[in-house]
Amino acid sequence: MKDTIKRWSIYITIFVVSMLLTDQYREYRQLKEFEAVRKDLIRQEQMTKPFGNDQQEAVKDQERNCLKNALYYEARSEGAVGILAVASVIENRKNHASYPSSYCGVINQRKQFSYTLQGKPDVERIEWRLKSADKVAYGYVSDVANSMVEGQFKPVLEHSVLWYAKISVRNYWTKTKAVATRIGQHIFYKEKETK
Repeated sequence: MKDTIKRWSIYITIFVVSMLLTDQYREYRQLKEFEAVRKDLIRQEQMTKPFGNDQQEAVKDQERNCLKNALYYEARSEGAVGILAVASVIENRKNHASYPSSYCGVINQRKQFSYTLQGKPDVERIEWRLKSADKVAYGYVSDVANSMVEGQFKPVLEHSVLWYAKISVRNYWTKTKAVATRIGQHIFYKEKETK
């Protein structure tokens, strides 16, 4: 009788342990499957997102830097109105179907902004050695660039004004354009109206 009880006790123990192990194994398999599905969903979500927050901020920083350089080198001596006018041309081009849809794309187009052809240094790298008047201009340029990147900039020129040139420079292309306005040492142009 004791042997039978002992044997049944062993059978029951084995049965209980195997049931526990089976349940644990089943839970383990479910967790593994869940983890695989979760990883797959995360991967799919990352692929459908155009950019993460860090990437968006990096793009904004790059756009901001392109704008600061362009506005500083192209218009720093023109005062606030001249800087806003050059910013307006860049904004108008960015929003025009014939031009790139990013600020850096517009600014770095071949032969569109003279400073890009002259090998000028990045303004952020030389900011510490700017003269006080240039530091003031750079501060203003930085504010304008921020407002543009954040989508808060309102152009001061009409949307059709897509070009400008220094008064002292004679460009062949200006003959085919209409003068929109003159600000400081720059003339701003738009397409001539057809009759």
